Amino acid sequence: MDFCVPMLRQVSAAARVCGSMMHLPFADEAFDVVISGLALGHAANIRTWMTEVARVLKAGGTLLYSDFHPEAARAGLPRSFKDRNDRTWTVPHREYDVAFQKEAASAAGLVVEVVREVRVGFELQELFPNSDAFYRRWNGLPIVLVVRARK
Repeated sequence: MDFCVPMLRQVSAAARVCGSMMHLPFADEAFDVVISGLALGHAANIRTWMTEVARVLKAGGTLLYSDFHPEAARAGLPRSFKDRNDRTWTVPHREYDVAFQKEAASAAGLVVEVVREVRVGFELQELFPNSDAFYRRWNGLPIVLVVRARK
């Protein structure tokens, strides 16, 4: 599911749904698992999003999500990517502190079981063009947050 039709066109899966993460177009208790990759920063209201996820999860279901770490944003690391033409695009996003994410999950009836912080130069060590300068500048900075919660 994605709100952006061009993004959906990139997916070869048989089932694609265009919809808003703030109003999930699914029935109550429809899923055992909800996975959200690098999307939380696009949620206008984290409490609304968590409530929607909890609504579509079955009892005992799992939410697994990742997002750009709020500490990385505060440190000035842009959330950006390069397209196939080598143009850099910076993606606007909202920052939600880890404590606030846990509070929002709890308010929605979700129990946070695992929180992992992917840090530059530790969990993230992949080589890429100019990675040595990147790792020197941002060494130790949490860059991605991964959370698992259960309903």
